[in-house]
Amino acid sequence: MRKAILPVMVVAAAAVATVVAQQREPANGPPRDNSRDVTPDNPRAAPREASDSRPAPAPRRAPPDFGGPMEMGSRLELFLMRPGRVVVRDTWRVGRVDCRPWDNAAPGVPGTLRVNAVIAYVPDHAEERAAGLELVLQDELMDHTFFFDVEQLGDLIVGMETVGTTAETMRDPPPDVGRRAVFNLNGLEVGMAPRRSGGYLAPVGPDELSVGLNPDNFREVKQHLTEAQTILKRETAAAGK
Repeated sequence: MRKAILPVMVVAAAAVATVVAQQREPANGPPRDNSRDVTPDNPRAAPREASDSRPAPAPRRAPPDFGGPMEMGSRLELFLMRPGRVVVRDTWRVGRVDCRPWDNAAPGVPGTLRVNAVIAYVPDHAEERAAGLELVLQDELMDHTFFFDVEQLGDLIVGMETVGTTAETMRDPPPDVGRRAVFNLNGLEVGMAPRRSGGYLAPVGPDELSVGLNPDNFREVKQHLTEAQTILKRETAAAGK
């Protein structure tokens, strides 16, 4: 019996030693370096080495800077599109422009632009109101409607003038390049080819159909925008009295 018990005791002792060793050392790799631990005797842990396999946290990316605030849309559109309520809408039909490209090589197709001044308000709550411009651009396929607040009309007029000025000084591009001076606001793009050889209006987007404008069309559009601006300023001032 003593000879049989002795081997069993030796095996048990070896098992205990193995368990203790596994608790003191990692299962894989060299013994743990305790010099990195923060303790009363070691208040500053050693820095992580380059060979440390743990990934470093990714740096935070700064938000993109597009050179200024990104603004799009109008209070007038939000006011009119708000569901579940009744509003009064006053519309002044300022004018209509029959748009025609300058020639067969100019960008755009024939179409129509309608210019309206709009003031909308809640009945019995006249202080809840919005005012601005409504442009309805009709091409060969469908109508596109664009809204602009009173404060945005000046930007639209200046943008159209600047597109024309820029196009006058642009050089012709290589044969395989399409070059345009463009301005966009609230989803409407105003464009013109180099040397003012063709202008257009279109919804913003690479595949949208554009409506061509000739020089007379540009003058008509600007005139109607100015008339709408005058109406809106007059009516807004009258409502405030």
